[in-house]
Amino acid sequence: MNKPFHLSVVVTARNDNHGGSFLYRMQHFVDGFIEQCKRHKLKAELIVVDWNPPEENPPLYQALHFPKDKGPCSIRFIRVPNDVHGKLKHAEKLPLFQMIGKNVGIQRALGEFVLSTNIDIIFSDKVIRYIKRNLKPNYLYRVDRLDVPSELPKGATLPQILRFCSKSFFRVNGKYGTKIINREPRIAYYCKVIDRKCKIVLDFFRNNLNAFSFYVRNKFRCIRRITIQKVIRRVRRITIQKVIRRVRRLTIQKVIRRVQETIQKVIRRVQETIQKVIRLFRYLNNKIVLMTRCKLHTNGCGDFTLLSYNDWVNLKGYPEWEMHSWHLDSVLLYRAKQMGIKEIDLPKSMRIYHIEHGVGSGYTPEGFHLLFNRLDTIGLPYLKNSEIEEIGCLALRPNHDIYTNTDQWGMSNIEFETIWI
Repeated sequence: MNKPFHLSVVVTARNDNHGGSFLYRMQHFVDGFIEQCKRHKLKAELIVVDWNPPEENPPLYQALHFPKDKGPCSIRFIRVPNDVHGKLKHAEKLPLFQMIGKNVGIQRALGEFVLSTNIDIIFSDKVIRYIKRNLKPNYLYRVDRLDVPSELPKGATLPQILRFCSKSFFRVNGKYGTKIINREPRIAYYCKVIDRKCKIVLDFFRNNLNAFSFYVRNKFRCIRRITIQKVIRRVRRITIQKVIRRVRRLTIQKVIRRVQETIQKVIRRVQETIQKVIRLFRYLNNKIVLMTRCKLHTNGCGDFTLLSYNDWVNLKGYPEWEMHSWHLDSVLLYRAKQMGIKEIDLPKSMRIYHIEHGVGSGYTPEGFHLLFNRLDTIGLPYLKNSEIEEIGCLALRPNHDIYTNTDQWGMSNIEFETIWI
């Protein structure tokens, strides 16, 4: 079936000032996307899922401003009311289920391709041009996200804002981690050197995985060869003088008991050491497997995940787990890889800019502890780093389902109020 739009852009939000200056950031997102659709003649729709709207504030479609001439861009708001939100687990602790909300929009998208993103993103022109000309089914598209200051130039046009962002970004969220950018030339040079050395270390692990495994296994065998006789020999190394002094103080039975306890302690320590080494080896092995065989661009993937509509349908959207959204967007990428969808990482020149939000409202290297302390305090579950690494390893098994939503994913069995702008 032919779709009326080339692209559907899906976001979910609520008018509660999340992250500070919420409407300011979202207005820049909306204005920038409409302007780029007009400039590049991109036939697209913007779907905003207004999730669990607070009754004391106006709905998003009234709080934002829209130009009369939207060009080839259409905008619609889908309102998910409070009573639907209230039926979900942990609804009283989490006012917005981000991934379930995005599924609501993706399920109802009218575009041939669907981009899942967030309300504080500004796209570069190169990304928009690529989207218009080069998209293909059965591919998942990812880009680097560059973080820019929360205050953009007042009264600036979109080209001026893009120039400002290209010169003012202070953090790069790339495939191999997040880098803090210092504008000092010397520091920037050392950042490049460190990045190059990290790649050398990664290549070393890739090339020496088998040798490392063989070395660790041999070490295990050596540890296991420590027999009771060797332990006894070590105990006998105590000088005769010390033995005589101890024998004088203790009865023969106590000496035997002490020797037995010493042997048992040594054996326990050896066993604990073996277990620690095994745990360390498993951890390193999982890391190496993820880096070499299943390394995906999961860093900031909630801000830009682009697939064809049919691929979203085959995946059945994001996992609809009733928990905080941390890492749930990464789970989708692993599931896509498992289903044979190839990831394409667009060049560094094709980037998106993220308007910085308040510390602790979302993940940042400087304020991550505030986010997770808050989640732990209120008892809201989220995926730990170790759990997402385990899911990444499970993705290597073609017949293992990481998650499977029902046929009613994206709440397709419910009719929501839709407002076209």
